[in-house]
Amino acid sequence: MFNKLYFICPTDNIESIINSKLNDNNFYITSLANSITFNYDFIKELHSIIESKKISEITFVLSDDNKLINDALENKKFKNIRSLNHLNLKISSQKNFFKKESTISEIRLDLISYLLNQKKHELKKITDSLGLELDINAIVYNKEVNEFTKVKSKLLNLEFFNLN
Repeated sequence: MFNKLYFICPTDNIESIINSKLNDNNFYITSLANSITFNYDFIKELHSIIESKKISEITFVLSDDNKLINDALENKKFKNIRSLNHLNLKISSQKNFFKKESTISEIRLDLISYLLNQKKHELKKITDSLGLELDINAIVYNKEVNEFTKVKSKLLNLEFFNLN
């Protein structure tokens, strides 16, 4: 059995599903919509967890109907939660780049993929700089079919795209 660390959103209530479908020694870190900031103190704690628990893989997970992503896309009830400001701004700026004919569920899945890929790459840079050899993944849980799928990886990342 492997020791795996999952970054999850507490609003998804997904721990029991991960435990039943992904049978390993599972550990969890929660943050709202996986909007965690990798500051120095957190990285020190994370490094300690990775070493003490002998973590071999880290996976970012969101449900395809995550309440906070849905809220940022549609009704914005949570707009006054300061810790979500950065996430809400990112979603607002990115959703304008999707095709007008896309459905809200297609936009939601693309946004979740974009956000999780960003976190995955951000953490990969950090773990590489610390000399940690870890698999870092990102998956989406589809409640309708009760299945995990890898995030879309071929999305245009507009923060790194530059036209001359």
